[in-house]
Amino acid sequence: MLRRLILELDVSEVAKYLDEVALEKLELMEVLSFLNEDPKEFSLVCRVRLRDNGTKLSEVIRDADARVLSRERDGSYIVFMRTRPHSPGGGSLSWNASGGFLATPYEIRDGKIKITFLGQPGEVRGFLRMVDKARLRYRVILLADARFSPSSPISSLTEKQREVLIMAYNLGYYDIPRRVGSDELATRLKIRNPTLVMHRRKAERAILRQLITEA
Repeated sequence: MLRRLILELDVSEVAKYLDEVALEKLELMEVLSFLNEDPKEFSLVCRVRLRDNGTKLSEVIRDADARVLSRERDGSYIVFMRTRPHSPGGGSLSWNASGGFLATPYEIRDGKIKITFLGQPGEVRGFLRMVDKARLRYRVILLADARFSPSSPISSLTEKQREVLIMAYNLGYYDIPRRVGSDELATRLKIRNPTLVMHRRKAERAILRQLITEA
């Protein structure tokens, strides 16, 4: 069963691991979508709002590849960001070898950072050990089974189908060019490649059937 963990930390706790962002000039950073999480790259689309209208986005996001996709009516930016994973205590807040991945909500607001991690129970425990090893003080907001809205196409899948599809998407299996292949996915999920392919195809067919039926 997938588990969802939500942690809250003070910005001051993780500021030293976020060198590419000038946090003091940031009013809000809200992740809208994680695009890729692996040991080499961490990419996402986020909403960014600055404290001072006179501040340039390049002064706030400094060491990451950042591209403005659009400007909102409230003055915030929709931004694509790509950077290297952070490594507190020898681990990483964006990826860890035991598996699992970050999910939304993930945001920086009012001096607090909210982090959501999704994974199997052992992966969640491994993520918490990594955060503890980094000596970061945190508050657990939620630790529960990951549940999906009944209206979501993914809710019609089995637990294993959801895990395979979510992992494939987050690790870049559906990217162009593809960032990860079936063999590596199967290794990460600790299953055989034919089993992975079976779960993935059944999941894709179920979602397509639901979308086409409702079209």
